[in-house]
Order: sequence, then structure tokens, then C-alpha cells
Amino acid sequence: MNKIEVLDVTLRDGGYCNNWTFGVANIINIQNSLMESGIEYIECGYLSSSAMNQEGRTIFQAITDLEKLVLLNKNTETKYVAMINYGEVAIEQIPDYPGYGIVGIRVAFRKKHWENALDFCYKIKQKGYLLFIQPMAILSYSDSEYACLIDKVQEIQPYAFYIVDSFGSMRKNDLIRLFQKADKTLDKEIVLGFHAHNNMQMAFSNAQWFALESSLHNKIIDTSIMGMGRGAGNLNTELFLIYMNENLKGKYNLKPILYIIDAVLNNFYLVKRWGYSLPNYLSAKHNVHPKYAGYLCEKNTLSVDDMDEIFSSIPLEKKEEFDKQCIDNLYLKFMEKGHHTSERLEQLKGQLTGKTVLLIAPGTSSVTQREKVISEADKDNTIVVSINHKYAFCKTDYVFCSNKKRYSELNLDNNDTVIVTSNIPEEDYYLQIEYGKLINDEDFVNDNAGLMAVKFFLLLDVKRILLAGYDGFHHNIYQNYADENMVLCIPENMAEWINQGMRNVLKKYMKESEIVYLTESCIF
Repeated sequence: MNKIEVLDVTLRDGGYCNNWTFGVANIINIQNSLMESGIEYIECGYLSSSAMNQEGRTIFQAITDLEKLVLLNKNTETKYVAMINYGEVAIEQIPDYPGYGIVGIRVAFRKKHWENALDFCYKIKQKGYLLFIQPMAILSYSDSEYACLIDKVQEIQPYAFYIVDSFGSMRKNDLIRLFQKADKTLDKEIVLGFHAHNNMQMAFSNAQWFALESSLHNKIIDTSIMGMGRGAGNLNTELFLIYMNENLKGKYNLKPILYIIDAVLNNFYLVKRWGYSLPNYLSAKHNVHPKYAGYLCEKNTLSVDDMDEIFSSIPLEKKEEFDKQCIDNLYLKFMEKGHHTSERLEQLKGQLTGKTVLLIAPGTSSVTQREKVISEADKDNTIVVSINHKYAFCKTDYVFCSNKKRYSELNLDNNDTVIVTSNIPEEDYYLQIEYGKLINDEDFVNDNAGLMAVKFFLLLDVKRILLAGYDGFHHNIYQNYADENMVLCIPENMAEWINQGMRNVLKKYMKESEIVYLTESCIF
């Protein structure tokens, strides 16, 4: 069996989890620990001409920027490489290889660009760098397309050609088929590489097969410390090094890797988690870009079955590359698929004439300042509506629900008081309203339940609306809801984006009606 080496991608692929903001000290510590572990290749980050030069990030405008960090390490045995997404750097911006620093460039490209990308790859090789050819989402190639790709790669004679499981959807039989074609066609001097994502928990087992399979080619297997990477993450460096030591005569030192997990990466993980999840599994099942899974998760309105149905409706041509407009349209279409009732709208509108509507969201202030809520609710002129929950401290006239998961948790005694949106497929309710009529055009909050409720009552010409429990969102998710069973995980940096979005929308709505905050809120 020929040589098997490891290439760690933590500083590049892991950057999807922290916007490539590792910090200078952490970058150096990660590089030093990887070097001390005996890993043969370290991928130091992305090259992108559109990147903002910012100290402590691992996305760089130029190789010279990147090499300022690389050259702090004096180990000449470790090979340092960088990645370019085809189209993000012009060939003229890449200097000839100077004989030190970044020795290799990995070029990743989408199927639709493969011919032009390979021309770019050839020019990279001519500049003297070790060329790694990395076709993304390799499972999207038909057998004939893959054969054409391999033939062109053979002409270029790169340092390495990779089988890239971009969506973590590769089964063993897929890997065998792709490996055998590359193994038989490419000259033995070309290294065969494997880059796995872990959406279906297959990264480790596929990497084991790849390492053990007999071949005249040398091999490189990509890993990242703690599996750090977008969505489900990658093959874990620490796990694969142990496997290499125990089964393939590896001599890797695990202690520096474990130190980095404890001292550095655990802190990033607490802020934004990565790893296996059902949504990431579903994205792999349907062989779609993992960003679709993250996008639908952030909605916090869908069950796993709902996501599965939406994934199944993504057109083939939209699967490989995330398309926000496409997924927005599919999401809205799904949420509007129920039937809606209009016969009771006029009845409700008449009931609300001249009345004040008190909307009670499930924020903490709805409980801590319940005396204010109860006082207003007791007034004869007030119609009380709770949002996505049962308010326990006073009688409510209606419950407004736009979230299917929240609806399933309500356990209401009388559904005759329930106003639902069209994404909720139940038959037993007072009134159902078309989902799309209540959304707004503000990112992050376009279908926020509290805002949808406000818009619903604006459509019914309510002139005065009181808001209780509209607290906004905090970095500490346990401060967001009065009932801890309602707590939802949101990325830390998203809290203020949501608050700003709610702020913007409510300012617009205040031009249409008198809207008053009854309880404290960080939105205003």
C-alpha cells in the first residue's frame, strides 16, 4: 500500500462556523498544534479577491497576506496550502511560487464551471504550485460527465485529484465507483484525495474504506479538528488520526490536537454549534446544498416532515448551489398550501370595531409584568389575543397561531377561539388566514409570529393595539421566553438582527395604527 497522508482543513472549512474569525493567536496555536501532531498538510484558509483584509481571519485577498502567518512556523516538513473557489481570484493575482510559504493551491469549482475551472487549474500549475483539483458535489456528475472530467484531469497532471462529498450524501457504493474510475484512469503519480462531510454520519467509515483500498496512488484524506465545518461538519481529525495510528502504522501525536479542542474550539462550538442533525441529514438525503438546511432551521416553524417535503420540491438545477429566492418561494408555497376561510373575517372585523386589541406574546415580561397585562385585559373595551401559546393569567378571547409546532403543543379546550394561518392543516379552528398575506419583507423576521399577528389585526382596521411579551431576543436564549419549554436555539449574532428587523417593521406598522408597548422590550 502506498503512502496515506492527512490534510487538515480546520482553518478553512471550519471558518464557516465563525466567519473565519479565529484570531491571530488561535490561528498560530492551531497551526503549531497540527504541525506538532505530525499532520502532513495544513490548509490555512481561503484566497478571495473580495475578502476584507482583517487581522485574525483566515480568508485573505492575496497569498502574501496569508504567508505572513505561515512563515511564523519554521517547520519545513509540513506543507501549507490554500483554497480558491473558482471565480473569486483572477489568475493574474496569483504570483509565481517563490519556493517557500504556501506550496499548494486547492481549486474548488461547481459542475457548471468545470471546463473553465480546469483551464484556470492548468495555469495555477504553470506558476509552480502543487495543484489540487477539487470538483464540488461530485455526485452531481453523471458517469459520462465524470469520465470527461477525469480525462481532462489526466491531461493537466495535477498534484492531486479529489473525490469531494460536498453534501455528505455519499454512500460506500458511490465512493467505490468514483474511486475505481479515478484509480484506473489517472497516472499513479497523481495523488488521490477524499474530502467528506458528515451529514449522514458516513465520513469516518468512507474514509476508512478509502484509506484501506488497494491502489498504486498515494492518498490524502481531509479532516478537521472536532469535525469543525458548516452544518454537519467534516471528518474529525482526532478520530481519524487514532484510526491511522492503530490500523495503518501512523505515528501521529494526539495531544496537541486535544489541547486545541479544549483551549480553542470548544469556545467556538458554544457560540455556533456544528455536527449531525436531522435537517442536515435530510439535506444529504435529497443531495442538496447544506445551507438550505440551515436556512429552514432558522425559521423555527417547520417539523422534520415539513422540511423533508420542501427539500423534495427543490428543482434539480437548484440543488447544487444555495438559492435564497428559490427556497423562499418553496417555503411560502408550502406554508400557504392549506385552505383558508374568509366567511368569518367580516364577523370578526365587526366585533373589533372601536376596540383595543391586546396581543400577548410569550416573552418573559408577559409574566413578570402580568399585573399590567391583567389590568388592561379586564377592561370592557379590550379584546385579548395570545400568540402561539396559552396565556395563564387572564382569560383570552382568541389564540393566534402561525407555527405548526407551537399549535401541536397548545392542547386547547376550545378550538373555536383559534385563529390559524394556512400552514396549519387542522380542520378545527375559528378562522384560517392565508399565510402569505401576513408576511413582511424584512430579513430574519418576515414571518415572525408576533409581527404576523399585528399585521392581521391591521388588515381588520384595528386602530389601537397593545403589545405585551414582545420582549425581543437576547444572546442568552433562556431569557427569551416565560416558559422554558418554548426556548428555541438561535445563533448568538442573530438576536440583534431579529430585534432590528422587528424594530423596522413595527415602525412601519405604527404609521397605520396606534401601537403601544405595554410591557418592557429591548426592541424599543
